[in-house]
Amino acid sequence: MFRASVDLLYEKLEAGEKAGDPFDMLVALELAKALYKRAKGGELGQAQTSLGNCHQIIGQFRPGRKHLDLAAELFAAAAKAVARTKQPENWAFSQHNLGGIQELIGLRHRDGAMLKKAIKAYSAVLEVFNAQGSPVEWANSTAARANVRAALGRMTAEAALIETALADLEAVLEALKQDEHPAEWASARATRALARRHLAEVTGDATPLATAIAEFEQADAVLAGLDARAERARLQHNLGLTALALPGGAGLDRAEQAFVAALALGRRDHADYRWAESLTGLGEVALLRGDTAAARAHLTEAKAVLALDPASAALEHCAALLEQIAA
Repeated sequence: MFRASVDLLYEKLEAGEKAGDPFDMLVALELAKALYKRAKGGELGQAQTSLGNCHQIIGQFRPGRKHLDLAAELFAAAAKAVARTKQPENWAFSQHNLGGIQELIGLRHRDGAMLKKAIKAYSAVLEVFNAQGSPVEWANSTAARANVRAALGRMTAEAALIETALADLEAVLEALKQDEHPAEWASARATRALARRHLAEVTGDATPLATAIAEFEQADAVLAGLDARAERARLQHNLGLTALALPGGAGLDRAEQAFVAALALGRRDHADYRWAESLTGLGEVALLRGDTAAARAHLTEAKAVLALDPASAALEHCAALLEQIAA
């Protein structure tokens, strides 16, 4: 009964995440809460992890820290309960979960200390999994650590940290075969494209941006056949930001296309944090074109959602753009 319920909740959670559908996510959350209340003995760790996964996925879409903080507490408790010496693989998975929530909180709130914790957690996973014995697990954690390193390098203006991330991603893409692991390959490709944008921003050299745009497009072409709407929405958003960074406004049309695609792939009925970020991007495009009326409309709507997470970097950016219009 317990195992069947866990399978059902993950079925709902994965379906909700792929489609950005709040209904399926909330069904999974209620199932996970019920299992957590009834879990005993060896079931408790699984119940903590399942509930933590639900809160993390929902927290990716919703503004505010409620779900993210709950996920962090649950993953930390689950990680403490697993002995590395007795259950090395389960311990590694618990560390990956912990790294994931630390990464999400660190990125959303520009929290360098949290990003460093995520790097430590992902590195712990790689003490258990290697490219030869567990290629997919190794690739996922290596790519995740690279994403955090690149983001931290951007935050601290350390180009060397981003270069390390790019080297790790090169190794991941050499290990993964596109036809065998298309989702993981596409994710790593998009992560490398994002790292290239961070490098261009830190160094002031726009040369990597064109390559990054091409990589985003290659990754999206693969994801388009995998029923991954939410992941594609995030990819299109990052593609839009990359095109926006091209010198002299050369990428405005491409940026607009990408942000519109991100909004179409996303959903607005879930107070969607990601959706509001892409609407902010569309507002920035309008502002750069001199269309202040359209920019104000987009940014005002986005701010209404982002204001639910007062400490977020996205709200800070949106508010700054609105202040620019007012000035």
